[in-house]
Amino acid sequence: VLIIGLRLITHQWWSMSGRPAELFRPVPVVAWLDTVPSAWVLTLIEVVGLSAVVLCVLGRWTRPSFGTAWACLLILGAFHSSAGKIMHNEVLLLLASVPVLFAPRWARAWDRRESIAAGWPPRLAIIVMAAVYFMAGLRKVMVSGPDWVLSDNLSWVLYAGAQSDNSLAPALAVAIAGTWLPPVVAGATLVLEL
Repeated sequence: VLIIGLRLITHQWWSMSGRPAELFRPVPVVAWLDTVPSAWVLTLIEVVGLSAVVLCVLGRWTRPSFGTAWACLLILGAFHSSAGKIMHNEVLLLLASVPVLFAPRWARAWDRRESIAAGWPPRLAIIVMAAVYFMAGLRKVMVSGPDWVLSDNLSWVLYAGAQSDNSLAPALAVAIAGTWLPPVVAGATLVLEL
């Protein structure tokens, strides 16, 4: 739940409200809408999600508060992904959290007693994450083949990242992009995913 809270608080969700309707290609979760809602609606969803995170951390109504925080990130992430690029950080977190939504009522994160009945949610979350990474690697191999590793695509990602407002070290990104390191990192990423 803390990672959900971190994702909710570190992104400027309200900034999506100015997106032109022509650029809104809704993903299935928000396909019933014609455009991104106003900034105050997006901010309200974020505040509700963050409030649910706080309640869950405090141990108050943990099941409904976790579900509410999860649903708020799902909706905000769906609006963000409706610009044409699926946001992988939210997708992985949301999918890995699904088993926790169905965990037994009596299971608690801080309970260290071993139990077969309470062990399936974290194990299933690990399986979901492994499957997502495997599918991402398999898709890269099927679509791009060796070009995904050998081309300069990761260099271009670093160049683009250096230009973004969220870049932590733009000079370092540009310096790395011009070296032999991006194809090595791309190859290691592909091996790790598969």
